[in-house]
Amino acid sequence: MVETQELTLAQAVDAATRRIACSEHFAGASLVNLPLRYPSGASVVVQITEAAADLCVISDMGFAYQESDMVGATRQFEKIASEMASASSVLCNGRSFYLENIPRSKLPAAMVAVANCSQRAAATVFLRISDRQDDDVKQELFDRLRIIFAGESVEKDAPFAGASTHRWKVSVLVGDKSNGAIFEAVTPHYISVVGAAAKLGDIARLEEAPNRIAVVRKTALLGNYLGVLSPSTSSIIEMDAANDQFRRFLVKTG
Repeated sequence: MVETQELTLAQAVDAATRRIACSEHFAGASLVNLPLRYPSGASVVVQITEAAADLCVISDMGFAYQESDMVGATRQFEKIASEMASASSVLCNGRSFYLENIPRSKLPAAMVAVANCSQRAAATVFLRISDRQDDDVKQELFDRLRIIFAGESVEKDAPFAGASTHRWKVSVLVGDKSNGAIFEAVTPHYISVVGAAAKLGDIARLEEAPNRIAVVRKTALLGNYLGVLSPSTSSIIEMDAANDQFRRFLVKTG
């Protein structure tokens, strides 16, 4: 009969830690998968190679650059990466973050430094790209709604408190807060989708929540983000939908 013993807290923590971070070893190099995520959802991985006796090179292998390349933002990446590298004493050659001549005893701190720079650079690029695209879509939406709802109050970046009492800025509020509709411009990026879902979800929890419409250029571009956004909205419509598709959400009472 095999006896099983309950793990001590220390053993349980050690086991959990091994599952959070893992490594693979190849001829001349090791890869370490760290508990950090790029905007695409991919894990942050650093490569460790031996440069000389007891000295190593740690690199992100250009993965943050590749993340930026996916959204056509390599020029923005180069500027952001240079700033972050200077501030953190990590090296950057325009594509990769790395550290050289690191003693084996200093590997943990060096791996974390490179990984953090890589993840933060990619996240900052995505945030700036998302903000710029959100602003463009928001302005286009505002211009269109002013025409569709001529004669109604149409306010851009309107403050609106949710059930949490946090005051959000909604893209466009048509009508007043007690008798209007919220139209939120959303782009198919993680930050935009999650931000809109949090905002509209909080407003949805109000006792008398207004209609909350997410407006996107193309629904198909949301992919599986559609399931993230849908529960918090009254509907998701495309920017070029017919005027009546927008008008039906402004329900006047009293």
